[in-house]
Amino acid sequence: MPIEGITCDQCGSSDVTEFKPNTYACSACEHIFKYVDPTHAEVEVAPQFCEEGCGNPVGCKCSLCGNMACNLHGKRAYVWLAGRAKLTQADLELLAKTALPKLQSTWCISCAGQMNRTEIAEYLVLALEDYGSPEARLAAAIALGRIGDPIAIDGLGMAAQTDMDDVERAAIESLGNIGDVAAMPFLIERIKRCSNESTQMAAIDAAGEIGSEAIPILANKILQDTDWFGNDHPLQIYTVNVLARKGGSSVIPEHIWALTNGGTKLKIAAADALGDIGDSSAVPYLVDELNNEYEDIRMSSAKALGKIGDADAVPQLIRAMKAPKNANWNRVVLHNRTDVRSEAARALLRIGDPKGVSAVKKSMRRARLQLDD
Repeated sequence: MPIEGITCDQCGSSDVTEFKPNTYACSACEHIFKYVDPTHAEVEVAPQFCEEGCGNPVGCKCSLCGNMACNLHGKRAYVWLAGRAKLTQADLELLAKTALPKLQSTWCISCAGQMNRTEIAEYLVLALEDYGSPEARLAAAIALGRIGDPIAIDGLGMAAQTDMDDVERAAIESLGNIGDVAAMPFLIERIKRCSNESTQMAAIDAAGEIGSEAIPILANKILQDTDWFGNDHPLQIYTVNVLARKGGSSVIPEHIWALTNGGTKLKIAAADALGDIGDSSAVPYLVDELNNEYEDIRMSSAKALGKIGDADAVPQLIRAMKAPKNANWNRVVLHNRTDVRSEAARALLRIGDPKGVSAVKKSMRRARLQLDD
C-alpha cells in the first residue's frame, strides 16, 4: 500500500513500501532510498538525565533494570558490589576496566544493592570464557576467589587449564580459596597433567586449603598413586609437607604410609613431618626405621623421635647411640656433628628420660677413656 506523502526520488512513483526505518523500496523501479520526515528532523532530542535523581547527564545503562545513570552513580554501584562480594575497591576497578565492559555489565545503585554474591559470581564466570581478554580473565579469576561462591568452581576449573600462566595460576588459587571439595577433580587433573612443576605445587597447595575433605583425595590420588608417581616423586614429597602443615594429627595414617612405603627421600620427608606433628602413635614406625639400611633415614627417624618426646623410644635410641671404638663423643654431641649416633644422643637428651640421659653420659665418658688409652 502506498505511503502518503512519500514518493520515489528516482521515478516519482508513490507506489513505495517501507523497507526498514526511514528506508523505502519503490515497486515501480525497484529503487531503494532513504526518506526522513522533515518535521521529525527539526525536533530536538531532549537530553537524558540520571534516573538516580541527581540531575547529571547519563553515562551508562543498568544491565539489569535498564535505567540510565550518570558515571558518578555507576562508580557508587561498584562500591556496593565491593561490600557485598568482599572485594577491594582495587578489585572492582580492575574488573570495571577489563571484565565487565566485555560483558556489557554496568549496574545502577539500586540493582547493585540487591545483588547477592552468587549473582555477582555468575556474571564474572562469563568473563572466564575463552573470548575474554587475558586481563579480563585474570581479574575475574582473582575476584571469584575473593567472593568464594562455589558456583564459580566449574568456570575456574576450565580456566585452570588455559595456556595463559597468570590466568591458570589465579584460577587454581581461587579454587583453593573457595574451599569446596567439588574443586578437587580439577586440581588433581592439574597436578597430574600439567608439565609445569610450580603450577603442580600450586594445585597441591590449593587442595590443602580446601581442608579435611580434600585430604583423603590428595593422599589417594597423589601420595599413594605409585602407578603414576612411583614412590619417591618430588610431588609426593611436597604433598607430605602440605598435608603435615594443613592436616596436623589427622594425617598421621598418610604419613605412616609414606614412611613405610616410600623411597628414601619420601621416607625422610615423612619422618620429618611426623616429628613436627608430634603424635606418639607414630613412635613404633619411626623406631622400625632406626634399623633402615640408609643412614639418612635412620637420622631423620631419630630426630623425629626426639621431637615427639615419647619415653617408649628410649631403649631403641640407646641402641642406635652406641658409639664405636675410638669415637670422640664429646666432639660429636657437643659440636653439632651429624650422624645417626649423635642424632640418637640428642633425641635422648631432648626426651629427658633418666635412663636415656644416663646412657648418653656413660657413652661420652667411655669415649673419653678410649681416647686417653
